[in-house]
Amino acid sequence: MSHIAIIDCAISEPSIRCANRMKRLFNLSFTYHSPSWFGIESLKVDKPAAWIIFGSYSNVEDRLPWQIDLQNFMQQQILDGVPTLGICFGHQLMADAFGVEVIKNENDVCFNGPRKISILESFGGLKKGEEVCMMTQHSYQIKDLPKDFIHIGQSKECKYDIIAHNSLPFISYQGHPEASDHFIRTNMKTPPTKEELENMLTGGDHVISMFLQTMC
Repeated sequence: MSHIAIIDCAISEPSIRCANRMKRLFNLSFTYHSPSWFGIESLKVDKPAAWIIFGSYSNVEDRLPWQIDLQNFMQQQILDGVPTLGICFGHQLMADAFGVEVIKNENDVCFNGPRKISILESFGGLKKGEEVCMMTQHSYQIKDLPKDFIHIGQSKECKYDIIAHNSLPFISYQGHPEASDHFIRTNMKTPPTKEELENMLTGGDHVISMFLQTMC
């Protein structure tokens, strides 16, 4: 397999630890891009086997120049058949690109912490009826899905936790399967128990592994 390109959409602290953990865990070659800081020029010359779009403290409704450039570029990559995994902001950004509405959570709640997600449809190595756990932190979520998308997973907090396009190589998660130990500990409002931490790391590793094995 050729390399995997990580797109870090962080606007404050870069998610280097998350990227490094993935590199160690999956023993693959990765490239790293930061469009929020440096624009998308480095993406244009990369030719990865797949893209992984990380989260951000910015929101899709901001319509920042770098967000628009990234959205347009990545939509074309998906249309061209390059497998893409969207995470949190990446999930919302690319769903928005394909006409999916993104809204604030009800009562402006910011969900934070471990989440159990029920798999509704078998897809990309995920099995209907199984449950995965991962770290979550989000103030926005997807409202509805058009017919071109498949509803893969949901939780009591978020209906569209996992979605996929039914004909293009795109799957995305509202949660943070890429989360490292450091990411979880520094972003959770309440420190996780040892069991919660292990479940989030294991669940995240599982879904990223499924993406790499089945879509790349």
